Amino acid sequence: MKNFTQSVLLFCLLLVSPAIFAQENFWKDIPESEAKNNNFKRIIIPEKYRTLSLNTSGLRAALNNAPQEFSPESRLTPLILLLPMPDGTTGRFSITSYSMMEPGLQAQFPEIRTFSGQGIDDPTATLKLDWTEFGFHAMILSPVKGSVWIDPYSRGDKEHYITYLQKRPERHVNMLSWVYCQQKAMAKKPSIHLWQVDHVLPELYVLTV
Repeated sequence: MKNFTQSVLLFCLLLVSPAIFAQENFWKDIPESEAKNNNFKRIIIPEKYRTLSLNTSGLRAALNNAPQEFSPESRLTPLILLLPMPDGTTGRFSITSYSMMEPGLQAQFPEIRTFSGQGIDDPTATLKLDWTEFGFHAMILSPVKGSVWIDPYSRGDKEHYITYLQKRPERHVNMLSWVYCQQKAMAKKPSIHLWQVDHVLPELYVLTV
């Protein structure tokens, strides 16, 4: 009877915990004019995209609660995050935290946080995202919906973003390469910007594919 009760409680926890996180949507659709700022330079300008504002403090607080990859918490109480899709819908993802850096390097760059995710509404979708001093970035790969990217609207802008279909996946071969190069570039030159990485360190970019 005790084991049965524990099983029921665990089942209820699994039902309730994702719902708690899924209630909050940190993204809001905005007119593009709201995101334009002459003080920031646009680097990524797709043909079609959706423009949004982000509650950065809310998102960062949520990401701080993401369980570590492969931990018991990642199975029992996963972080469920809502992400905006280019078609106007919202996708749910189960998020876990992981570090691509050695502990010493991670201590030097605590602002670099990396996460993995698995689609809930689209179980075929996989996700890589990061939060750095340059803001939020995400790459969603799905054989159903294609490659979706979320990037800052302008370089240096952490509050406004675009979500769009990536028709040229070779632009960033994968998120692991992208983040790895970012970390290596920052280690050599801490003032470097993320958008410069594939120009400054193309050899690292290729080697990590």
